[in-house]
Amino acid sequence: MDCRKTTRSWCILPCLLALMVFVSSARTGVSEETLDLPLPRTSTNAALHYQRAILFLVAVDPVHRDLLRKPIWEIVTPTSSPADLAKVDRLLIASRHAIRSSLIGANQLHADFGLDIRQYMLTAVLPHTQMMVDLAKLNALHGVQKEAAGDWTSAAEIYLAIIRMGRHMTHQTTLDEVLAGIEILETAYYALGRWATHCSDESLINRLLDLAKVSSGNLIEPARTLLSEASISQMR
Repeated sequence: MDCRKTTRSWCILPCLLALMVFVSSARTGVSEETLDLPLPRTSTNAALHYQRAILFLVAVDPVHRDLLRKPIWEIVTPTSSPADLAKVDRLLIASRHAIRSSLIGANQLHADFGLDIRQYMLTAVLPHTQMMVDLAKLNALHGVQKEAAGDWTSAAEIYLAIIRMGRHMTHQTTLDEVLAGIEILETAYYALGRWATHCSDESLINRLLDLAKVSSGNLIEPARTLLSEASISQMR
């Protein structure tokens, strides 16, 4: 009788050990699965990324941001001194988070700022229009920096992103936003023209021109904008 009990105990022991190993491995699997959870998806609304970029840019020292009061062709010129270029470098370093967020926004298809125009009535007081223009200049300077480093492809991608930023703004519902979008497009096309005159890679230039042609369609819709502005005027 005692022998049977002893034998039964020895039979149960391996089963218990196997069960403990199984439970331990299962817990480990759950832990690894938890660590491998995917990151939250990027929002497809470009305006959310632009608004985040604006918050980052506002936090930059106003002394650095003062450069953005000028048009892009006056910030970096053939006569720019090393001290002038150092100011640009300091601005870009301080604004790196704003640059990254705005480029993520430019990669999205649509931008909805979620504004109830009835709360503003005067479109000139919209909070994001001038800041979007500043973001475009900031990214153009980032592209110029890439050119100086010899990274012509990255510079071209940045300038195309600025075109998409301009398109996002010209497709908004108010005249003030559309005018800001036109100013952004002016910055983008100036930067592209400057890039094309300095880049020595002819095949890259041709590819960029093809992409620019594709993205240039339907940039501005004057009739739609005027109808929206007329509706706003009727609410006043």
